[in-house]
Amino acid sequence: MIFELMVVNPLLEKQPKQFGIGGALPPKKDVHMFVRWPPVVQIQREKRNLKQCLKVPPALKQFTKTLDKNLDIARLARNVKRR
Repeated sequence: MIFELMVVNPLLEKQPKQFGIGGALPPKKDVHMFVRWPPVVQIQREKRNLKQCLKVPPALKQFTKTLDKNLDIARLARNVKRR
């Protein structure tokens, strides 16, 4: 056959990988802290961290969560009917 006649160059032979010290890639690490995040994400995270640290009285905390637009319009329509 043709394959028997082919002579393999010793420089091109497959060599087994050496996984000893310095021979392998280091294991994958979490680079979460080193990633350049968009400014919006940075602000969101800072805001979340600050809110966790600060104690807010309930009288003020009620204003942190607002209604979405549809619920707000429905609420205003109900208030107009009650006048």
